[in-house]
Formats: sequence, structure tokens, C-alpha cells
Amino acid sequence: MGRGTSITRTSEDACQLASRNLAAERGTLTARVRKIEARLAVPAGTRAGRLAGYATPAERHGKTIRLKALKARLARVERTDRLERYPAGGPPVVLLGVLVGLSAEPGRSSASRLLAVLGAFDRRRPAMNLTRLSNISGLSLATTHRIVKELTEWGALEKNPDGTLQIGLRLWEIGSLAPRQRDLRHVARPILDNLHEATKEIVQLAVLEDGYALVVEKVSGSRSVSNVTEVAGRLPLHATGVGKVFLFFGPDELMEQARTGILKRFTERTVTNPAAIANAARKAQHEFVTYCQDEMTAGTSSVAAPVFDAEGDLVAALGVLFPSRGPVSRLAPAVLTAAMAISRRMDYFGPMSSGDGR
Repeated sequence: MGRGTSITRTSEDACQLASRNLAAERGTLTARVRKIEARLAVPAGTRAGRLAGYATPAERHGKTIRLKALKARLARVERTDRLERYPAGGPPVVLLGVLVGLSAEPGRSSASRLLAVLGAFDRRRPAMNLTRLSNISGLSLATTHRIVKELTEWGALEKNPDGTLQIGLRLWEIGSLAPRQRDLRHVARPILDNLHEATKEIVQLAVLEDGYALVVEKVSGSRSVSNVTEVAGRLPLHATGVGKVFLFFGPDELMEQARTGILKRFTERTVTNPAAIANAARKAQHEFVTYCQDEMTAGTSSVAAPVFDAEGDLVAALGVLFPSRGPVSRLAPAVLTAAMAISRRMDYFGPMSSGDGR
């Protein structure tokens, strides 16, 4: 058994033990409260009252105070138990099929807790154990355990044989229903297949997401080419073909950030000089094609072109990845033609080449 598995199981056992202890204490306190209430219900002047030990007003007053103290303690135990069962407090509600409660933590809702757990997973952390998930999400171990249990039962998370957790298939299915991706992918898929058939290379379709190029569709080639990105993988804008499409044709602030920020060098050929990037942008805006040669991965080049919607807004980037042999521009006509075909299907009929006057 690995260390991560051992920690996860130990944490789960501790949470379950705490719940059992709270349940036992709640049961004991409830029994004591009911016993005192039953005795106080007996009239003081009767024989039954004397047998109950509450014959005098002083005795009854003492037991009344004791009863209040027990009820207060019982309320605290019930509150703690409720937080253990429903980490955000109560009453419970349902979000993404998961039972959660209203927030007991000021400034943090039930939804934010659940999303903190899901948001802890990314390309760098596709799987992790419960303790690491708790640390990254910023939630307590008990709260993380309860949310993970619900998410796993619902299918949003899955547990691996080594005890680590990863995003479940059901969440992927829901993500695929996003209107932008569903419509775009539906329109683009036949053209991606045709482009792959013509080039026999890897074809990618990406959208702009949080400053990265997010790959939403991919058709793998039969040739061996080093490619680190799968569907749902994020690519830097300055070092990839599809990324440069968003950098050169997207919001102006992206170019400003590239011009003033510190860009990561992935290989010796990664272009990070602001002047060189500006020159590449002018060329791309004239030709409607972007190029990368050994910038993200040594030995791999890419060509990409923009995809526009009916309003003329940039909605995606279409790219082809291939081994760095021969002219990097050799596949540019095929990629541009395919990107134009997708744009036409998206009801865009504006310019897509320097001759169109854009």
C-alpha cells in the first residue's frame, strides 16, 4: 500500500470514527434530557414526586438548571454532527446531484466549497489523494472527505486503484454539453476529419479560456510526433500555433500582456522577444495563418488559422501539428481552407485572406 493510499484511508477512518462518537454522545444526552423532563412532569406534592427525588422546590429548581445545561450541550453536539454530515451546515440542497448545505463558514457558500474541490484538478494535477486535495482546495480534511464522498457516488469524481482521485466521466459528459463547444465541435468535426485525412497529421481545435488555448477537439495522426496536449489540455498562447491565433487575432490585452510580461521559454527556439512577436503578429494578420517551429516541443511544428462566427468574432483556432521537416508553411493552404470552411458553417462570410481586404 502506497503512502498516499494509507493517508487517505487513515483520514477516512478518522472522519468515520468522529461521526460515530458524535452519534453516541448525542444519544446519551438525549436520553438524559428525556429522563429529567419526565421526572419534572411529576407533581411535586405527590408520592411519585417524592420518589422521583424532586419533592422540594429547591430540588426541582436544581434539576431545571441541569436540564437547560444538558439541552445546550445537546444542541452543540447536534450542530457539530450536522456539520460533519453536511460540511456547509444545513439545511441540505442539491448541486450537480450532490447533497450539500447552506454555508456555516462566513463568506463561503456551499457551491464555492464544492467548486473548490473540483477546481483543484487541472492539467498539472489530474489526480491526487484526499490530503493533497484538502490542501489545494483550502478546505478541512473532514469537509473535503464529505464532498468527495458525494461527488464520487454521483460520478463527478473517480477513485483510482492507488487511492488517488480524478475527474469522473459524468463531469466530462456534462462539460461536453456546453453550447459553445457542442455547436462548434458539431460543425467542425467533419472538416477536422477531412483535414486529418488529407495531411495524415494531428489536427487540433482550440478555444480561448482564461488566457490559454483550450483544446476541445483533436484528431490524432498516424505519424509519430511529440505532442503534450490532449482534449481539455491548455496550451500557452506565445509558443503554439493555435495559441498565437488568439494572441494575434484576439483581445488587444493579450498582446499587451505578451509585450510587457515575462514569457516562458519551453525550448531554445521559443520566441519571447516583444519585437519578434509583434512582427509575427503583423504577418499573421496579413496571411491569416500562424506558425510555430520547435517552440513548444523540439521536433514539432504547427500551423494554425482563426475561426470566426457570424458576428465576425474569433471563436476558435484550427491547427495541425507535424514533424519539423521541410518548410513549416507547406500545410498552410490546407489549414486556412479548413478554417475558412468551419467559419462559413458558422455563418461568417467576411475576409479570410490578405486578398479579402481585411
